Amino acid sequence: QNYNNHSALIKILLINIFYTIPQIRNLKNKISIEKLKENKKLNLKTKKNIFELSEKGCTTTETLNTEDVDKILNEVFLYNKENIILRRGEFHSGLVIKDDENIDNYVKRLCSEKISRVVIPINLQKSSFIKKIIFSQINIETAKTYLKNNNFSVGVSCHITNALKISKEEQLGNAQLYHYDNDFSNFLKMYIYLTDVGFEDGPHTYIENTHKKKKIDHILIKRNSDSEIEKSYISKKTYTGTKGTYFLTDGFGIHKGETVKNNYRIMLNVHYGLEKIKYYKYDTYFKSI
Repeated sequence: QNYNNHSALIKILLINIFYTIPQIRNLKNKISIEKLKENKKLNLKTKKNIFELSEKGCTTTETLNTEDVDKILNEVFLYNKENIILRRGEFHSGLVIKDDENIDNYVKRLCSEKISRVVIPINLQKSSFIKKIIFSQINIETAKTYLKNNNFSVGVSCHITNALKISKEEQLGNAQLYHYDNDFSNFLKMYIYLTDVGFEDGPHTYIENTHKKKKIDHILIKRNSDSEIEKSYISKKTYTGTKGTYFLTDGFGIHKGETVKNNYRIMLNVHYGLEKIKYYKYDTYFKSI
């Protein structure tokens, strides 16, 4: 379903024509590291985030405490369970978590139905604790500095991915093959693991520096094999961690979610995007006062 007006649709078209070209994107979005160092208004954590995003396209990890993760999960399944959509966007009321069903049993039921992934868009008006995390001072300060704008789109969704043997086509739809995102002329993403994620649990993998430079063959939007991408670039970062682990990336860099081989993975996916564009019903537009 499209939630954008004609003006936003034109923006999306122009972004997909011009901002797939790294040189154009780099020219528009270049960060001055010297000015960043000299900026006394920014705290050290924000500076660290911006420096890492600018240099490599991804940050090192931080960790929320277990209590905060439990609060996030509670709001996902208490206030947003009816928002569930499948990979192709359809909704099936029978796949909503039941009132007497815990998360583990719910995910097992999805697995028995051969559902490899579901997405739950988050309504921030109802989910006050998630909103507090997403709009924390550090996250907003990082977004404003990286996007070089006080106003930007914000979208939040919860992704549940199961360990199922699926086709390449479904892997592509589940973002489990290498790709890059081009949703905005500039944007960053935050991922929060809501379950423990080891190497067998579908960790996020990012090819460092590809937010600034890609080989010509990889600028074209097409399917690339793991071996093709990994032999073409030197630095690959795979994010593992206990539940509560979170990190930021520039989604224009090449990345993927590894195939879940064990158990399941639950993750919060957040984007901060420069243009006023909506991808889910509850996406919002942040305006700094």
